[in-house]
Amino acid sequence: MKELTITYQDYIPDGLIRDFRKLVQSNELQIKVSKKEREHSDGRWNNFETVAVNDIIIYINQHPTELIINFISDSVFLLIVTGIKQLWVTISKPSVQKIGGEKGIELKIKDVSKSIDVSFSGDVNEKQADLIIEGFVDYLKSKNVNNAFDNPDYVNTKSDKPEIRLIYNQENKTWEPENFGEKRRKMDELRNQAQRKFRS
Repeated sequence: MKELTITYQDYIPDGLIRDFRKLVQSNELQIKVSKKEREHSDGRWNNFETVAVNDIIIYINQHPTELIINFISDSVFLLIVTGIKQLWVTISKPSVQKIGGEKGIELKIKDVSKSIDVSFSGDVNEKQADLIIEGFVDYLKSKNVNNAFDNPDYVNTKSDKPEIRLIYNQENKTWEPENFGEKRRKMDELRNQAQRKFRS
């Protein structure tokens, strides 16, 4: 059984989430929904450390042991990405107000051994969303996912299991894994510079 959890902030219309849930409803999915209410008038949220959090988080968890890439052939997953497109286009409209940051949907896919984190962010129309999401599906169907997990630079060591984070490159119009190794090396270099200055 695959479990899908939807967490959304309180300015997202409830009807939008209901429509998404109806679209992806399946005997193969157990669906849970959680709405996050604003705790303070300045926009801070219950259970979130900052306001820099996506509008909607969709979390897919697979209980059986199976390669994460196999999920893409599942018709249920295709329904989910279709639903994500509709959500993304709708929350990009001016009528959906938010506090700070750009509008976005975070998709997390996990099986028992690994995890993929994807962010669909920024304002888009239907044509733009189609192209970006088609590119994401193509990426998952390719060998790029397994290659990314095989590269230590692309694996987030702070996660509880091997995780890659996919980012859409607007300039190249391609999906790419985030380079955690490069960030770690830059942080190490800054730390070494600070230590050298401190000793001198």
